[in-house]
Amino acid sequence: MKKNIIFSAFFALTMITYATEYFVAPMGTGDGTKNAPFGTLNKALAIAQPYDIITLREGTYNAPFYPNDDYINIPHLTIQGYEGEHAHIKSTYGNGKKIALWIGAKAEYFTLKNLEISGGDVYTIKLDTYWDWPEGGDYRARHVLIEDCEIHHSGTDIIKITPECDDVTIRDSHIHHSGLYYTSGDAKKVGDNTLYPNCQGIDNVNADRMLVQGNHIHDIPYDNPAIFFKGGAIDIIIERNKIEKSYTGVAIGAQTDIDFYSADTNPAPYYNSFNGIVRNNIIKNMRGDCISFMAAKNPKVYNNTLLYCGMETQGKAISFRQQPTWGERGAMNQPTTNALVVNNLVIGTDPSGSNEWQDFLIEVRGYDDNNILAVQEGSLKMDYNLYWDPRYPDLRVRNYNTILGSLKDTLTINQWQQSSLHNPQFSERNTHYLNPKIDENGKLLKNSPAIGRGMIVEGLSEDYYRNPRKLDSIDIGAISYAGTVLPSKAKETIYEDAEDGNIVGWSVYDTDPSNATIENIYDSLKQSRVIHLQGMGTENGYILSNKEGLSDDWKTTSKILSWDMRFNKSFIIFIKVLTEKGGRYIYYTEDKQNYGKSKEYIHFGLGENAKNGTWQTFRRNLEADLKKFEPNNKLLEVNAFLVRGSGFIDDIKVTK
Repeated sequence: MKKNIIFSAFFALTMITYATEYFVAPMGTGDGTKNAPFGTLNKALAIAQPYDIITLREGTYNAPFYPNDDYINIPHLTIQGYEGEHAHIKSTYGNGKKIALWIGAKAEYFTLKNLEISGGDVYTIKLDTYWDWPEGGDYRARHVLIEDCEIHHSGTDIIKITPECDDVTIRDSHIHHSGLYYTSGDAKKVGDNTLYPNCQGIDNVNADRMLVQGNHIHDIPYDNPAIFFKGGAIDIIIERNKIEKSYTGVAIGAQTDIDFYSADTNPAPYYNSFNGIVRNNIIKNMRGDCISFMAAKNPKVYNNTLLYCGMETQGKAISFRQQPTWGERGAMNQPTTNALVVNNLVIGTDPSGSNEWQDFLIEVRGYDDNNILAVQEGSLKMDYNLYWDPRYPDLRVRNYNTILGSLKDTLTINQWQQSSLHNPQFSERNTHYLNPKIDENGKLLKNSPAIGRGMIVEGLSEDYYRNPRKLDSIDIGAISYAGTVLPSKAKETIYEDAEDGNIVGWSVYDTDPSNATIENIYDSLKQSRVIHLQGMGTENGYILSNKEGLSDDWKTTSKILSWDMRFNKSFIIFIKVLTEKGGRYIYYTEDKQNYGKSKEYIHFGLGENAKNGTWQTFRRNLEADLKKFEPNNKLLEVNAFLVRGSGFIDDIKVTK
């Protein structure tokens, strides 16, 4: 068993928690050490405590049965696969186990990494809540991280996120094949009707600040979305995902039972989402819509590549929908309001042109018998999009809203631009209907009309492959022309992104004056968790060393360092490195010029704008910075990140 020192966020230098790492292997008979592992995941779960780590070696494991009705209620627990090996937690569909991995309401800051997880007669993974439990209490499975996992073959939904399970991150994972309950013929009938097939890839009901990033999601059957968030979910980000072979790619809002809205902050008639962002995604081969809106307030959909919608039904690339109240549990919704839809690249039909179902790229569908509009008049901001369908000479918009004319009208692009739905400043005036000229992966060819025709959007800094975008010339779509595919993820190491909710690895190294603090908080400007450093300005110093313990350096040979920061006063960023000529500190301030080398210190100025109070990304080639003032020296290792000053830090990473 491996001991990891964890420093509490509020008692960073006085209170120490010792976390234990337990190892499990299929044939293990030992006491949980690396050399004598346990034989089952259940054995490790039976003794695990908060902050412990359970590491699974190569092999297949039965999905665990837990003491408390099958759910895990251990906060700050990590279950991970051993690096470089493949560990599979398996619950075969039909074995009677409802959920393959059930994260209980008390299991905040739970982490799943580098695992394959499959099965579950209902869900593969469920995050639970005491929202409607008789026990009550403020217990929700918040701050859950699912990373580098393959999750698949569920009975219904693959990942179910219940109300107020906030701050969930799902990234760099492969999510596929939901709905075995329906495809296997097991679905029950009510009278003559089969139950509505409910089998999303990611189903979020009223859980705020979810980040879904860098995943591949596909094969979601029937008329279910790969991802949806509804019930009043706030500040959701869906970015850099590849979504294929589903009905809807991303649903920004969907019909929600009235029980699950937070009526105190979202009174009836309800919105289904607030401030949702969908960007830099590739959504391809949808049976229905690529992106749909329902009762969404302030959504932003930009720089997505949407290829081939409505493959089996009359779906659209972009649809605005509204539903009437259904039954006693149904909820009356607001129209979608203040939607921003820009810089999206849309192709309606596949290269063969054989899509007989898809006739329209955009649809506005309301229900006038209940006086429910799909979009609030005068609030829609659509512009700088590039549309194309080789079967039609012009953009076609499907109208099911009488405010745009008779029901079922087909609108031309001129009629659409003049629609009363649009904000006058954003009415597709800079939109084009042209062949976008892309390759089979959605990358722009050198003569693409999408190059440089987009608009600047706050928060847009990179593309689908995480290449920096040229902010003076924005390309339309998810993949920028100027970018090249970055090396594999294994070449990038993240030392801090704050999404784990803790400050492990950080400490205050200069404690005079006293009361300097380090906190992991949610930052509404960045819409993610960040590290907040607070003290007497540059008089206090903070260090991020190895997450395994403060005595260990990073010892990474990667030479490209980047970090995000938001400071409005003076700062000093020190990078501790080892060179052929000994230790050095390369450091950066808001000075306008570089001051070079003084003993073991090398000083660079980032300019006064570096402390303008906004989030900025800085990327430095440390070897180049070293050689600028020591041309005959060579960088060997990067070992720590140090800060003097009060401000906010995030996304510290090195890249080879």
